[in-house]
Amino acid sequence: MRFAILGPVEVTSDDRAVPLSPIRRRLLCALLVAGKPGLTADALVEALWGPDADPAAHERSLKTLISTTRRAVPGRIPLGSSRRYRLVLDPGDTLDVEEFRGLVAGGGPLLEAGRHGEGAAVLRQALRLWGSPGLPDLPDLPGQPSMLWQARDELLAERAAAQMSLLAVLTELGEHREVIRDVRRELESDPLSEPLHALLMRALAASGRRADALRHYDAAAETLRQETGSEPGAALRQLRANLAADDHPAAHPLVVPAQLPPDVVDWTGRAEEVAQVAGFLRTAATGVPIVTISGPGGVGKSALAVHAAHLLRDAYPDGQLYAELPGMAGSPDLGKVLGALIGALGVAPEALPRTPAERTALLRSLLAGRRVLLVIDNAVTSNEVRALLPGTAGCAVIVTSRKQLSGLPGACPVIVDPLPRDDSLCLLGRIVGRSRVDAEPDAARQIIDALDGLPLAVRIAGARLQRMRHWPLAHLAERLAERRLQVLTVGDLAISASIAESYEAMPEHLRVAFRHVSLTGVGDFPSWIAGVLMGGAGSEELLDALTEHSLLATAGVDDVGQPRYRLHDLLRLYGAERLAEHQGEHDDAVRRLLSGWLELVGRADTLILREPYHPPPAPIRRERPALAQAREAIDADPGRWLSAEVGNVLSAIRLACEEGRFRPATGLALRVASILHAQNRHREAEDMWRRIMHAAERPGVPGAAGDARIAAEARYRVAALITRQPGGARRASPLLDMCVGVWEEVTDRQALSRALSLRAYCAVAADRDHGDHGDGGVQLKAAWSGAEQAFDLAAGRHRYAEMLAARTLGLVAGADGRHGQAIRWCSAALKLAESLAGAAGETHRSYVVFALTGLVAALLGAGEYEEGLELARRGRAMARAVAYREGEASCVERAGDALARLGRREEAAAQYALAADLFDVVDRRKAHRCRRKRDAVRA
Repeated sequence: MRFAILGPVEVTSDDRAVPLSPIRRRLLCALLVAGKPGLTADALVEALWGPDADPAAHERSLKTLISTTRRAVPGRIPLGSSRRYRLVLDPGDTLDVEEFRGLVAGGGPLLEAGRHGEGAAVLRQALRLWGSPGLPDLPDLPGQPSMLWQARDELLAERAAAQMSLLAVLTELGEHREVIRDVRRELESDPLSEPLHALLMRALAASGRRADALRHYDAAAETLRQETGSEPGAALRQLRANLAADDHPAAHPLVVPAQLPPDVVDWTGRAEEVAQVAGFLRTAATGVPIVTISGPGGVGKSALAVHAAHLLRDAYPDGQLYAELPGMAGSPDLGKVLGALIGALGVAPEALPRTPAERTALLRSLLAGRRVLLVIDNAVTSNEVRALLPGTAGCAVIVTSRKQLSGLPGACPVIVDPLPRDDSLCLLGRIVGRSRVDAEPDAARQIIDALDGLPLAVRIAGARLQRMRHWPLAHLAERLAERRLQVLTVGDLAISASIAESYEAMPEHLRVAFRHVSLTGVGDFPSWIAGVLMGGAGSEELLDALTEHSLLATAGVDDVGQPRYRLHDLLRLYGAERLAEHQGEHDDAVRRLLSGWLELVGRADTLILREPYHPPPAPIRRERPALAQAREAIDADPGRWLSAEVGNVLSAIRLACEEGRFRPATGLALRVASILHAQNRHREAEDMWRRIMHAAERPGVPGAAGDARIAAEARYRVAALITRQPGGARRASPLLDMCVGVWEEVTDRQALSRALSLRAYCAVAADRDHGDHGDGGVQLKAAWSGAEQAFDLAAGRHRYAEMLAARTLGLVAGADGRHGQAIRWCSAALKLAESLAGAAGETHRSYVVFALTGLVAALLGAGEYEEGLELARRGRAMARAVAYREGEASCVERAGDALARLGRREEAAAQYALAADLFDVVDRRKAHRCRRKRDAVRA
């Protein structure tokens, strides 16, 4: 079907007109103009029967009208939902509005290429779709509701722009009679249009009727004075002066400005952003389309704007204007900027109006009816931009700003993020030479990672490498690792200066907020951190303001529904340098950050499953109002919250260690250890404890003393993690010797008991792993002695340490062939674990599973296979109930061991295969061990 609405509404199907009554024509026109959103039933009643019509009284009439119209255009008006109606075209349908827009868009390239005759023919064809001259425009489009009236204005503006373009090219082609006739007809409906008056005067003068042109000026000036109370604009006055001086203006083409800066020759990446800008400005059909490009300094906003503008030259054949504003450096002289733009359009300096408002009006008059692209670079406020905007459809605008401008209705926002690593590498290669990057790929990646994806930083680094051609890339990578911001300076380009421009332009309270969020680390962070860092309410507003200034980026919403933010790395470093200049402010912010994390991580840690190899830390009772939202998220799903934040907690621990604050670092580490264990992040846990160990031994805060206890605890944790590694038992033993020495000296019975137990376990494990049977008796005797001492230190005083010592005694006895003792000690350990878990609930069930696996091993060693199998199955059920995957895998492996010794080889193989699958997530070494066992029982 073909639908036509620009003239009287017509619908044709197979070249036959569909009969339509006047009210059906209005209905179809309203629905086609409303487009995909459609119209409500009440809006349709207003459109068809007037603003005073009662929707309830016309409800039945509307339903009948919709029903009969559906039969006239079958399949095009779907059933209304929520009393809303719309018209949906089939893929093969056509609409004259879209035909008109397509023809106008197709005429632009022809005019740009100088094919004026062909371009004029296409524009004529487009305008014929509006019906014969003199007929009403859009006669069947209702004037109510307001959105239909607005759509009417926009369509008429498109028609007027196309008409102006046609009249202008006809003037160039010398078809003055047609221009004079058509312009006079247009002036009947728009007598205040100065561009139309100017076109008529040019056509009259070009046809030899200069006197008539001057007389028309006088008549137009009188009309303007009577209707508006003001004189004609500068452009029209200049045209009149030229005609009076016998200067034949029609003999000269209109000025076509080409002010764009040169496009970058090594343009890299940004395909999605370019497509977004170009797509919006090529397809926008109403009003003045505006694209705003925002992002931090150095991210490539101006380069993107200029690159896209060059690609759009064919769509805007009447020229490209460029206005560079001072940005954060100060307020622009808008009168001067407007004067430069108007001058680029051919107006002499002496003809410029005096006030900025008059210059804005003249600029809009000069651009009316033309297709010009205006690039406004480095704006700060929407007010600056509004004064420079064209007033009629046909032109388009690209604005760049470090701020996200929100006061330009209908603008398409494009937020520019840092370049991805591959694009950054490609850009560096284009600057310094691909061969140089290929020769040192690792160093090139280190450089790019240090530049945080900012094209300005890549260009500065590339410029330094170009100047220092003898430098290996690795040398620059090392310098960037040491003093990144200081190294990123070359000539008059400096990353610090670029960031400082945004930073210094903000009010002091935002500068303080920016300095504080520099403590959040390299990952994204939740909004509540700002409240903790800034010590009060209003943090959300501060974050929004920093985001608006492009000094902070949004990072979506996390799994628990909290909005998240990210500070790009170079911005973070700059903020940290500024914060270091305010020592008291820095210290207070760090204390607040660490205590906030400690409170929340402590709460979450009490609600998740404990790691079984260490005692639970003491609970933290404090609850600050500023953290209420975070506490709600924790209570709803503590494991999910911890998983989202564990990276930030590790960053906070690193920060604390760097500043010698090893006590809060230890508090955080104790309470994040369980989630690290659950997520199999053992290397990160080891790095965390090593940092604390070094910080406690060599404090970094002036006047602070080290802490032997904390250093020993960190060393003990490192040793425990090392035992999980191949050959780890032997490597852990010297560390444990040091821990034993410290805890004996400070008389810490609980800690000493744990260290003795782990050292005894390591002795047994080393003997088993390496098969050192020559001195095995001596080692086992020493292990038994140490485990006995551990038990005596803890018995009746420290339940976890007592349980650990009893389990270790059972393992040592089993290794020494004393299976009855092994069973008794492991049974005692299980009872202690059950009592330990009794009051705490499910979060401590891991201790029970841990002790239970020791008892299963003792039973199997004693030949009690059936009892061991039953206990292993019980342990697996318990582990599954609390989602303790490592414990479940251990119990399944033990069940396989029992089945293998019972001769039930197929069942054993199945258990080993299942255990291997479970271990794959938590311990690859044990998974490999289970697969070897599976293969052995199948052989």
